[in-house]
Amino acid sequence: MRNLLPAAFLAVLLACPAAAQTTTPQRVAMRQVDTTPAEQPSAAHLQAAADVLDAMDMEQSLARSIDATIEMQVSRDPQLERYEDVLRRFFTRWMSWARLRDDYARIYADHFTADELRQIAAFYRSPAGQRLAASTPDLMRESAALGQKAVEGHMDELRAMIAAEARRQPNAAKP
Repeated sequence: MRNLLPAAFLAVLLACPAAAQTTTPQRVAMRQVDTTPAEQPSAAHLQAAADVLDAMDMEQSLARSIDATIEMQVSRDPQLERYEDVLRRFFTRWMSWARLRDDYARIYADHFTADELRQIAAFYRSPAGQRLAASTPDLMRESAALGQKAVEGHMDELRAMIAAEARRQPNAAKP
């Protein structure tokens, strides 16, 4: 059980739309060129970010993501079914919209200008944007399952690679 909780938490993070924002070379380059004058986003900038989150229906998306993650974990390990209520209470408590909303807004404000945020909000208010927002938890869950399926049959290979690297680096911790 203790080993599965970090996996469940990681799956929740992967299932959340904001967590899908990865650091790519393009993002790093964009940050290096970013000329944002202030470290702290203005109230208007944060409001534009909050508007995007509202347009994305992030509150419902987060709730669906938590549900989908718990379902996925229980389907992978049926022994967790008896702890489903505990998992739900834990994730609902610590990953609630009320707790994370301002932090999500800050993340979006850190990555996008206020003008970009207004454009993103307009997209998410369109029919295609609403469909994307509604589908994102399922897309993330299915993507995570695809990634898991792609590697699960090769875990022995990964363990062997780690063991070989550990032997190559004598000061590395043993696997």
